Amino acid sequence: RSSLTKEGYSEWKLLGMYCFLFFAEVAWPVCISFAMMRLENNKIRRKILLALFYASVFLSFVLAYSLFYFSVDARVMGNHVMYTIETPDNFKSITNLIYFSTAVLPPLLSTVNKAKWIGIVLIISYIVAKVFYPEYIISIWCYFATIITAIIFWIILKNKKGNQIIYK
Repeated sequence: RSSLTKEGYSEWKLLGMYCFLFFAEVAWPVCISFAMMRLENNKIRRKILLALFYASVFLSFVLAYSLFYFSVDARVMGNHVMYTIETPDNFKSITNLIYFSTAVLPPLLSTVNKAKWIGIVLIISYIVAKVFYPEYIISIWCYFATIITAIIFWIILKNKKGNQIIYK
């Protein structure tokens, strides 16, 4: 945020903006779907999660391309960081749907004990961000990632028995 509000840090704006957007737009959906697919033991669910993983990889390539092809900006508005990627509206609708599906559905479909909590918190945090902060959805939803990370850590600690993950 300092690179957006303080003159002396302005040279860091592009690097910080692209690093954040790379993680938020490109890495996050792949990481979630990959983790849930790798942990899954149920063969049918694993196939579904594999399809979601492939969709997330495709989406990540599309979103990475869009970060460099379309105009991208970040600025502070209303005490929040607003990221703007100038993509066509129909492009945004399709990529948002795929992004939401590949980030939220894998934990909801997983048979890993307590993984559904990740999906539930993702849905709740998305609804809160979309209703109360629609212009800042990228930065606000990623802010909630700290809560989600704590839940993932809790699930890992609770599910570990030796080196095994507990399933339902």
